[in-house]
Amino acid sequence: MTTRGQAGRFPVFLLGSTFLLLAALTWRKWPDLLIDFGAQLYIPWRISEGERMYRDIVYVFGPLSQYFHAGLMSLFGPSYSVIIAANLFLIALETWLLFILFRQLANQLAATAAGVCFLAAFGFAQMVPIGNYNFASPYAHEATHGIVLATFLFLALLRVSQRRSALWAVAAGLAFGATGLTKQEVFAAAAAAVLVWAVLEMRRGPGQSNARLWLAFLAPALAVTAAAWGAIAVFTGLSSATRGLSEFLRIALDPRIAGMPLYLGGMGLNQPVLNLILMLLVTGVWVLAAWILHRLVVFRDQGLTSRYRWLAALGAALTLALPWALSGACLLPAALVILYRAVAGLPRTAGPEARLWIVWSVFALALLPRMFLAPRIFHYGFYLGMPAFILLAVFLTHHVPESLPLSPGAKMRYRRLAAAFLLLGMARLTATSQLFFYSRKTVDAGRGGDRIRAYDDRQTRAVRTLLETFDRSVPPGASLAVLPEGAMLNYLGRRANPTGYLNLTPLVTAAYGEDSILAAFRRRPPGYVVVFPRDTAEFGVGPFGRDSSYGRAIREWVEREYTAVFRTGPSGAVVWKRR
Repeated sequence: MTTRGQAGRFPVFLLGSTFLLLAALTWRKWPDLLIDFGAQLYIPWRISEGERMYRDIVYVFGPLSQYFHAGLMSLFGPSYSVIIAANLFLIALETWLLFILFRQLANQLAATAAGVCFLAAFGFAQMVPIGNYNFASPYAHEATHGIVLATFLFLALLRVSQRRSALWAVAAGLAFGATGLTKQEVFAAAAAAVLVWAVLEMRRGPGQSNARLWLAFLAPALAVTAAAWGAIAVFTGLSSATRGLSEFLRIALDPRIAGMPLYLGGMGLNQPVLNLILMLLVTGVWVLAAWILHRLVVFRDQGLTSRYRWLAALGAALTLALPWALSGACLLPAALVILYRAVAGLPRTAGPEARLWIVWSVFALALLPRMFLAPRIFHYGFYLGMPAFILLAVFLTHHVPESLPLSPGAKMRYRRLAAAFLLLGMARLTATSQLFFYSRKTVDAGRGGDRIRAYDDRQTRAVRTLLETFDRSVPPGASLAVLPEGAMLNYLGRRANPTGYLNLTPLVTAAYGEDSILAAFRRRPPGYVVVFPRDTAEFGVGPFGRDSSYGRAIREWVEREYTAVFRTGPSGAVVWKRR
């Protein structure tokens, strides 16, 4: 017979062993060598050397993540290993927060399944050729830090509702204010969820509201925000702080950027009919899974052993055959249905857990508009889709059996079968991630604490060659700009970019204007420039400097002011030295 202590230890063992296994299988293979992640190493390194965000470095997200990592690099030295340690800690923390939260909102089995789903699908997975889309090495740490802070925020709000504790209200306020210093869409979703929580709290009646708790929540939230942006204004100037606050919104509302194929495709607006069909198909698969689980329980109770075994084998085969990378296509309709059911069935006397379930549902739903007709758990879905996927997993494992006319024993069997379905699916997802992506990363780029395991391809060989060339032929301290993107070369080679523009993707040139960018290069020209070929079809333009609408003036300026001194191959990167 399983004791309560043994049952309590099993989730810790399962989640801990899953964490260790996935970390070992994917060790140092998480980022892309050129796209996005290099800036996540370069910016904190430069801040630790005295530069300032928004003044010396062009950046559109909040300051918390980069200054946090800069503090770590100041303490332990600039190293990718420092960022790895911080990210692994945050993955473990998010897993624990999800487990604690959903153990209260549902049950221990559902909370354990939620934790495993987070680790396998969002903590360490790679489901597209480019890395960066997981919590282990995200393309923007503001996304993952914002999600962790928001999860703690909701757990703190639950404690406030349960205990009427001012201390927990202060903790929630601090988390909310800190979330506002991360990624803007995460903060907006958290703000929508907090607003719903406030409405639900007031719905309990004026006799139960507490002005002291509201003050304990709002005061630290406002203090954190004001202190952070006040410090930036003092140390970098008011104009830099204003730019840091406003640039994201200006860029997000720019119709030229919103109309790029990357963002139209990301929202599913490029092929709306096909994306709707996929959404309906995947939703149907989840409904079918719920039906199969129900029939398995019924067959077991009725003693129909042969039917049970046949359906169990069929269900296992379907689970292993499903393309789990596409399993998030149903997140929008699923989140809407779950939220509707939660709100429609909420009595005025509902407990804190029922109200917090609605709050999490609102948070999950508020993150999905950026993916609209193409909700997913890969690419940007690694943080935008994560709360909704966890919502769906817990709903299937807890709320569905609770709503069915089953005996208590049958409901427990349903929960266990649902958890097994999810765990098997996560194993399938992990195997796919290993087979198609991680197993192909077999060579190293960078040295020591900066070592990254990468694909054995032309890009990796070019990066290794360029780093060796810098060490051999470029004076220490010489500045460098990599066009259109490649801040990883700056970081691994310890070469500063004096222009402030860490990449010149079509998004950046459209947002800031090529003339303004060229003026920055002229004011503070780098000693060396590397032009690294990159496919820009996802932005709807041709190669940098070759397409008349993208980088032509900057490329011509480089060719006038610099001399080509090295090439990695006939169609590879070119190193230019200032004349």
